[in-house]
Amino acid sequence: MRAYQIPKQVVLHAPIAALIIPIFMLLATVTADAQVKVNYTYPSANATQVSAKTTIGIRYAQAISRNLLPISAVTVTGSLSGSHKGKLILATDERTIIFTPDIIFAAGEKVQVSVIPIRCAYGGFTVPYKFSFQISKVKILPYSLLEKEDSHLRGEPWLSSSAVDSVPSDFPVIAVTKLNGPAEGNIYLSDFKYTSDQFGTYLMILDSYGHAISYHKTRQGGLDFRPQPNGLFTYFDLAAKKFYGLDSNYVVVDSFEAANGYETDSHELRILPNGGYALLGVYSDIVDMRSVISSGDSTATVVYNDIEEFDKDKNLVFDWRTNDHFAITDVTYQDFSLRRIDAAHCNAIELDRDGSFLLSSRSLDEITKINREDGSMIWRWGGKHNQFHTTNDTIPFLHQHDMRRLANGNITIFDNGNFREPPFAYSRALEYSIDEVAKTATKVWEYRHDPDIFAGAMGSVQRLPNGNTLIGWGICDQTSVTEVKPDGSTAIELLLPGGHYNYRAYKFTPDDLKSAVSANSQPPTLSLKQNFPNPFTASSTIQFTSSNRTLIHLAIYDLLGREVRTLFSGTVERGEYSATFDAGDLPGGIYICKLVTPSTSFSEKMIITK
Repeated sequence: MRAYQIPKQVVLHAPIAALIIPIFMLLATVTADAQVKVNYTYPSANATQVSAKTTIGIRYAQAISRNLLPISAVTVTGSLSGSHKGKLILATDERTIIFTPDIIFAAGEKVQVSVIPIRCAYGGFTVPYKFSFQISKVKILPYSLLEKEDSHLRGEPWLSSSAVDSVPSDFPVIAVTKLNGPAEGNIYLSDFKYTSDQFGTYLMILDSYGHAISYHKTRQGGLDFRPQPNGLFTYFDLAAKKFYGLDSNYVVVDSFEAANGYETDSHELRILPNGGYALLGVYSDIVDMRSVISSGDSTATVVYNDIEEFDKDKNLVFDWRTNDHFAITDVTYQDFSLRRIDAAHCNAIELDRDGSFLLSSRSLDEITKINREDGSMIWRWGGKHNQFHTTNDTIPFLHQHDMRRLANGNITIFDNGNFREPPFAYSRALEYSIDEVAKTATKVWEYRHDPDIFAGAMGSVQRLPNGNTLIGWGICDQTSVTEVKPDGSTAIELLLPGGHYNYRAYKFTPDDLKSAVSANSQPPTLSLKQNFPNPFTASSTIQFTSSNRTLIHLAIYDLLGREVRTLFSGTVERGEYSATFDAGDLPGGIYICKLVTPSTSFSEKMIITK
C-alpha cells in the first residue's frame, strides 16, 4: 500500500516521546483488584426536574463483561415509590449499563441509585457507585396512555411525475425565479404552511432545475425530509410528532422517538456511523421565575431540550439535558416575566470529527461543543458565555440555525439574524474557520441575498461537492431556496407559494447517496502503530493506516485525561500516514495517544524520558 505523508501545514509538531503499547495489551494487564471508574451517568448526579419515566444509564471507562452482569447489580429506590424492579442491559458500546424500571417514578420524589462492583471484560471490577436525582413535580401519564398510532401507514403512496400526466392539482406551485447552471443533483424539500389555501403539503424530490420527480402528500406537513448515510430517507411528521424512516422505495420501515417521557423535538435526527442515531427531546417544568426577576411568574412553564443518543438497538446511551448545563438567564432577548420561557430551543446536532457533539441553541445564540464521553461542555461559542474571539466579522450570529462541520474543518451556520440592530434585520449564510485551541473564529465566507431578506426561523446551509452552496431560507416570504456559486452568483432560486415554507433544503446526486451508504455500511479499518524510536527525548514518528476515507482526530492526553496537543484533525483518504513529533518542553512521563473516528477509537501508551 502506498504511504502518504500528512501535509506539514496541518500537522502540529507536539513535544512527545512515546512507547506505544496496543490497547488490548494495556487492558489485558489490568489486575484483578483494579477499579474501573464511572465516566458518565444519566440522569446526572443531583439532577433536578427529571422525568418520572426516566431510564438510568451508567457508562464506565472500560468494557463490562456481558456474561457477568447480574440484574442485582443496580438498586433503585424512590423516596415515595420505594424499591424498583426493572430490566438491566448492556448497550452495544459494551460500557454503558441501562436500567429500565418496571413502573414510573412518583412526581417530586428523590431517587437513590446504588451500583455494586461489576466484572470488567479485561479483568478487574468497576468501582461501587452511588448517586441520586430529583423527579419533577409535574405529573405525567403512564406508558400505556402515551402510545401513538402509526396511522400514516394508511396514507397515500409515493408517486412519480413521470408516471402521471401532471402533478396533483393541490401540489404547491414552485416558481423558478432564477436559473443559471445549477449543480447536478436532486433537491429534497418538505413544506408546511400557515395558510388555508388550495395547496396541500408534500414531501418532494425535485430535479436540479426545480421540476418535481416524485412526491408524497402529508397530513399536516413534514420537516427535514432528507437522505441519511445508512440509505434511509427520514422526515419529521407534524401529525404523528415523530420521525419516520423510508426505504429506497419510500416505504415506511422505521420510526424514531424521544425516550424518557419527553416529546420528540422536530428539529433534528442524525443517523450515526456506529449504526445508532441522535435526536432532540423537548420537555417542560413549572418554575418560579420570581427567583430570576421580581416580575416573574410564580408558575411559569419553562421549556427545555435534551440530546438523546441511541445505539443500534435503540437503547438510550446518552442523555444531555439543557437544564443540567445551561442557566435560564443564559437566554438572550427574553422577557423573563412571561408565563412561558423557551430556555434553549436547540435546533441542530452535529457529530464532530473527534466524536463530540456540536449543539446549536437558538435561544442562547450559542454553539456548544459537548464531550460524548462524560457530558462536559468543551467550549461555548456565541451568546452570553462566548469563549471565542471572532475576526473578519463585527456582526455576531443571532438566533442561528443549521450549524455544520465541513470536511476542511470549517463550520457553516445559517444566521437568522433576529434582533439584529437597526436599520433592519437580515439573514445570511456563514462559514468560519475555527481554532479550538486559541479560541478564534474567522469568517471566511458569507452570503447575503441581494436585496437583503429576513428568515425569522429555520433555514439551512449545505456545501455541495462542486463548491456551490445550497441555502434553505426557512420562514421567508421572498424566496425559499437559493443555490449560490463560489463567485456569489445565483445558480438557481426557488419560491414556494405564499404561506408555505421549507424547514431545510438538501441536494444530492445518486452517486453522492451511494457513496454515503457505502461508507456508512463499511466502517474504515484503522490501525495505530507503535512509535519509533522508543523511548526518546527529542523526536519520534507515529504511524496509522485507514482502509478508506474517514474523519479522524489524533491527539495526546496526559494521565489526568487532559488533551495537551491536537496532532491532526480532519479527513484522510485510504492509505498509510505518518507524523513526526518533537518532545519539546513537555515534562517526562507517561502520555496517551488517541486516534478517534466517528465510529471507533484507539489509545496507545507513550513515555517521555528526560
